[in-house]
Amino acid sequence: MDDREYRAALIDAANAIIERNLAATEVPVKDYDRRVWSEFTAAGFAALDVPENLGGSGGTLADALDIVTVAARRGALTPMIEHGVLAAWLAGQSRMALPGGICTVAIVNEAIVDVGDDGRLVLNGVIDAVPWAREAEAILLLVDSEQEPQRRLALVATGDSTVRVHPGTDLVGVPLNDITFNATVPETVATTETTAESLRRRSALAYTAAIAGASRQICDLTIGHARSRTQFGRPLAKFQAIQQRLAQLASVTASIENAARVATAEGTEARSIAAVASAAVAASTGAQQIGAAGHQIHGAIGFTSEYGLGRATTSLWSWRDRHVSADYWSDRLADEVLDEGAGVWNLITGYPRHEIDDSGVRV
Repeated sequence: MDDREYRAALIDAANAIIERNLAATEVPVKDYDRRVWSEFTAAGFAALDVPENLGGSGGTLADALDIVTVAARRGALTPMIEHGVLAAWLAGQSRMALPGGICTVAIVNEAIVDVGDDGRLVLNGVIDAVPWAREAEAILLLVDSEQEPQRRLALVATGDSTVRVHPGTDLVGVPLNDITFNATVPETVATTETTAESLRRRSALAYTAAIAGASRQICDLTIGHARSRTQFGRPLAKFQAIQQRLAQLASVTASIENAARVATAEGTEARSIAAVASAAVAASTGAQQIGAAGHQIHGAIGFTSEYGLGRATTSLWSWRDRHVSADYWSDRLADEVLDEGAGVWNLITGYPRHEIDDSGVRV
């Protein structure tokens, strides 16, 4: 089986799991899609791009993002990003074993981290808006501290008596929780070479893939509705103003998909910052346009809870600033041009970047 056949088989398997188990697409949701996640886990998707010798399935990041895209396009709500793409990978890098249930991730700094006299980490304070924390058995914290010579991973059980997970959800109904630590000692601590910036890049890439999937669903639903819905004796798709709006919707959707594809090919290493930042900005800004166009063309039916459009659009609005905002990635992209010497044309076209020396000469 070559790479293309393997990828097709992987996507078919994910689609089949969702087809068997997805019961509804109402929004806000009463619960996440537990049966889908259970089968994803059984199929090895929960640690898809973790090497086999580290307890994973031995796939690639692109494989994991294919599952993310399929799930988003079909409206299946699972912790695939937080657990599968982030936590499992992060733990695998340090050979840390995760508990059997869902695990989510967060980045913390020295403001809430102390080192006791015995050398153990102690957590005190609050971290905001942690996805899936209410459903998670544990939280994997990347300690981003300038005071420590090595970066550390800290695994904290959400059931610990010193941990409080506050109620909260995003627009879709997925848990999004503040967490309070009160002299919390992590269950497990390990060193890691992964930086906070690297984890942010991986998160941005994963959510760009999710936005691409949901955007394609909105585009397909909207085109189908415009073709089947009639006004004044003609399908909506026959009206020029609607055709122009559909063309805009399709072009923005394609641009997000292409940005996600390019960024995935680049990966999440330091050299890929421009591709990842560009994709994150394209996805965040495009999400607003796609959601608006979908609802404008659908009219009232698009706002009903039983129609699939609402879950897709509210997912876009929830995901566009997940973990860090588009402004952050815009600034990072500007840094690449202004501080690192990346040529704007090279970033746009994908040609090899050129460095600028101190005298302003391209080398």
